Amino acid sequence: MPIQLGLQRMRLLLKHLGNPQETFCAIQVAGTNGKGSICSYIYTTLLQAAIKTGRYTSPHFIEPRDTIHMNGQVASKEMFETCRKRVMDIDKRFGTNATEFELLTATAFECFCEAGVRVTVIETGLGGRLDATNVFDSPLVSVICRIGKDHEAFLGNTLEAIAREKGGIFRENVPCIIDSTNNPSVIQELKKVAQEVHAGPVYLASAKETNQAQTWSVTSPSWGTNDYQTSLNGSYQGANVACGVYALDVLTASFPLMIPHAQNGLKNTLWPGRLDFRDIPGVGKVLFDGAHNKDAAIELAKFVNLQREKNVSKSVSWMVAFTSSKDADSILDALVRPGDTVYITQFSSVQGMPWIQSMDSRVIQDYLSKKHIRALLVDEKNRKNALRSAVSQNPLTVVCGSLYLLGDMYKTLHLE
Repeated sequence: MPIQLGLQRMRLLLKHLGNPQETFCAIQVAGTNGKGSICSYIYTTLLQAAIKTGRYTSPHFIEPRDTIHMNGQVASKEMFETCRKRVMDIDKRFGTNATEFELLTATAFECFCEAGVRVTVIETGLGGRLDATNVFDSPLVSVICRIGKDHEAFLGNTLEAIAREKGGIFRENVPCIIDSTNNPSVIQELKKVAQEVHAGPVYLASAKETNQAQTWSVTSPSWGTNDYQTSLNGSYQGANVACGVYALDVLTASFPLMIPHAQNGLKNTLWPGRLDFRDIPGVGKVLFDGAHNKDAAIELAKFVNLQREKNVSKSVSWMVAFTSSKDADSILDALVRPGDTVYITQFSSVQGMPWIQSMDSRVIQDYLSKKHIRALLVDEKNRKNALRSAVSQNPLTVVCGSLYLLGDMYKTLHLE
């Protein structure tokens, strides 16, 4: 079933399952870009403190069960299938007509309940207010990262309208963390929503660059000023680090967390497919990044252009695919320069989400041809060979445009 926002079906499904979401505490993370990184920072840090923790992020990368992690491991196939069957049986028995995302979310909650985790880090799927994950009456903390224009058909066509939907995760007397790099009008709208529901206190998370690579200085409420390093690339990670640290600081009211836990957690966080360099046998070094909307593409472009300036590669080879609903033109405008080569492909059908379609490659080719950019069509069977050709042509080769494409490529190339 395609996207159908609303909580009635989800609440009914969970009720018939015995409300598994009431067996653990939740940390909710919403926003447009950065949610996954923040969830991973918090999750890895909680594990550093030996706290039984679960993480639910979306969309899936390789297969649906990789959205569900517990205690440092992806949900086992056996547990996932057992919990999934239970959810499907209940859905059918009571006729709740849950969407695929609602079924997956309920399956995650069942897995967490089964595993006996104490706390979970929950990434909002779409928006916030009416998202299937927004079923917690008293989460430990609400985090809003960078908000941009995305899914306007569901969330509104202004940043303020989208912010209001994202702020729908706020709850009375629950601390709120907001990425301070957001547009001032977004921050103002989120503060207004927090005031309306009596949420708070509200913290604006910020970070300062240090002289050390991928290290930021963050001054959080009770921990004060400390440096935090991450293995994840990109200047935008500073804002994500700040949100993660602030949230973890707030969590000290509930868990025995200390600064070294956060420092080690952030340093050891892995989050595939985001400015992710991989050395592929028989192919060479390739940079993978989702970059599925304009704001994400701008951040990827900043990183790539730094490599250009360092003379790593003046021209770049790109392999791209986009979801049919995306504004591919604005993404390509942010990324591609004259002299670059673009290999255009399509991702395969998405398991559990048949309504998600890859954009027609010829549409992208026509657009690039008008801009006099060399564009080559690549079918699924020839992607690895095309990637090898791209790397031989340019030292910097980037695969981007959709996490669904990256999932295909990681599976084909046997990357973890």
